[in-house]
Amino acid sequence: MKKKKYVTMLIILVISSFLVVNTAAHNPEEMDLNYEKDTQTLEVTITHNVADPNNHYIEQIDIEINDMMYDSYQYNSQPSTSTFTYTFTIEAESNDEIMVTAYCSIAGSIQESLTVESEENTPPGSPSIDGPVSGQSGTAYDYTFLATDPEDHKVKYIIDWGDGSSENTMLHQSGSEVTIAHTWDSENTYTLTVYAQDEKGLNGPENTLEITMPNSKQSRVYQFIKQYLEMPSKTALILDYFFSL
Repeated sequence: MKKKKYVTMLIILVISSFLVVNTAAHNPEEMDLNYEKDTQTLEVTITHNVADPNNHYIEQIDIEINDMMYDSYQYNSQPSTSTFTYTFTIEAESNDEIMVTAYCSIAGSIQESLTVESEENTPPGSPSIDGPVSGQSGTAYDYTFLATDPEDHKVKYIIDWGDGSSENTMLHQSGSEVTIAHTWDSENTYTLTVYAQDEKGLNGPENTLEITMPNSKQSRVYQFIKQYLEMPSKTALILDYFFSL
């Protein structure tokens, strides 16, 4: 009879201990996730109300990406008795699903997920062109290009010189000037065409500039008149020159 009484008391004690443990232990109340793609930073904010964060705490955080384990973190306490944030460096791409599970040291867990948003991208603007619209064949001329990107992405310039040759620059900071020299070998009128491409590969609108390389006879007349026209004593030389053409 006495043995049966002791067994009954032991069962009651075990049940009572179980009830006490489960009264103290509980699932974390809340978890919020935030991911910054540019910095590859995952912020995990957890609310887990406890009396003693050294004895009752979030002891493990598992991170999965697209249903595959990425990493697991172990803890011996939690930073506060209520709400706290852990920060992780996570390499994730657009449309990846990040799943986070937090486990209580006594019992219970909480799980949340997020999908990495696709980055919005707007093309750079049409580049300005600054340079001469006429010149002489065989001479190098500088042309300066400038375009800005709405997201401040770096840009490069894709240039068609209109003579069958083209050129791609390296990436440069948005809004910075880039100067390129070019030589047209033949006497003709050319259309320079240029557009900017951002570092994500998105093309902006074109801009054009018509450039004339005059023929040799026109170039000689131009240079002669420029040199002698303002000198009256050279009038006869001008007439002689024209009659000799």
